[in-house]
Amino acid sequence: MNFKYQIAGLNLLSDIEIPVLKKKEFSQPDITIKIKLNIQSPKNNFQILDANSISYKDKHGNIFLINKSNISICIKNKKINEASNSILGIPIGFLLQKNHFQVIHGSSIAYENSAICFFGKSTAGKSSMAASLVERDFKLVTEDLCIIKNTSIFNFSDWIKSSENTFPKKIDFKKRIPIKNDSRNRMHFKLDDEHISQEKTNIKAVYFLNNSKRRSIKKLGKADSFKYLFSYAYRTNDADIESFKKLSMILKNIDCYLFSRNIEKPLKDNSEFIFNHLNKNYFK
Repeated sequence: MNFKYQIAGLNLLSDIEIPVLKKKEFSQPDITIKIKLNIQSPKNNFQILDANSISYKDKHGNIFLINKSNISICIKNKKINEASNSILGIPIGFLLQKNHFQVIHGSSIAYENSAICFFGKSTAGKSSMAASLVERDFKLVTEDLCIIKNTSIFNFSDWIKSSENTFPKKIDFKKRIPIKNDSRNRMHFKLDDEHISQEKTNIKAVYFLNNSKRRSIKKLGKADSFKYLFSYAYRTNDADIESFKKLSMILKNIDCYLFSRNIEKPLKDNSEFIFNHLNKNYFK
């Protein structure tokens, strides 16, 4: 059985179900995901094979062979659900990079057709910050994987990850799916349509998340902005010239900030702090 989806305008034909992607009917795929019985394991879980392909092994032992038009997967011990979750990381990120998108680890929300992005390390609070602002009438663009072309960011999913205890009570959702073997016991929540942005939105500003005991927002110059952006961006290697050009294009027309959130304060307080900054500077 095949599953048909669309991501950033590309038609995806997949051998495995990826519930968080949006379904789309089409006659010809642009990219494919195929199950293979055997793929050679990469060195150190990630290996650049040549200029156009990499191999990757996720924490569950599933092995991925990735190029511009296809992701091949060797499933380990029937862990197909885990493979489905892993696809929306390095595998799809590398494939999209090779299709001239810039992929960055982060989340994004939108208001009045302008997008705000949050970039940071794992556990920095990107998803929870996005969810808290959706509760304040922003629209969800994406969480965990920001797919950008020039200065536009794409929505490709109606789902957001959160633990049951921290998911905002005022956000309506259609259903939820537990994430198997998730270290933070999170679930995927499918949001109602009213909470979802349009397919493509122009980026207005970027906030780099930093954990601190003192709350502050500092505007960054272009050099520091590029340094932070580069550290969270998907790229083939440190000398990826195409990524340099794409990141420079992104920075031309947007503002960048370092947002130090007080980790000793509840999410609600940090959310209100960033909400007030957004209203003052962008959404008066």
